[in-house]
Amino acid sequence: MTLLLILIIIALVAYYYYRSKGLIAPNSTSDNPHLAPKFAEIQQINQTLASFLKHELGGQDLKELRTKLNGKTLDEILEENETWENQVDTLTRAKRELEAEVVSLTNA
Repeated sequence: MTLLLILIIIALVAYYYYRSKGLIAPNSTSDNPHLAPKFAEIQQINQTLASFLKHELGGQDLKELRTKLNGKTLDEILEENETWENQVDTLTRAKRELEAEVVSLTNA
């Protein structure tokens, strides 16, 4: 009886040691039914993100996308886009003013 108890304690210590080192996977969703819905939700989100990366952004993974974006973040890209939009608006207004001035000069 004592020998059996010692063996069980040694087995538990070994189990927790290997689990802490990552050699044994922690409890899977089959061991814990409460985690199954969350796990399925995370898998769906990952598939959606992977599909978005492939089809919408034209990249197979994040590393490839970072290379295509020259290391810029989304905020930097949006700020640059806003700057370009402001410049286009300014130039469009200037063009219209010049066109109106040309029309007024030709009519005078």
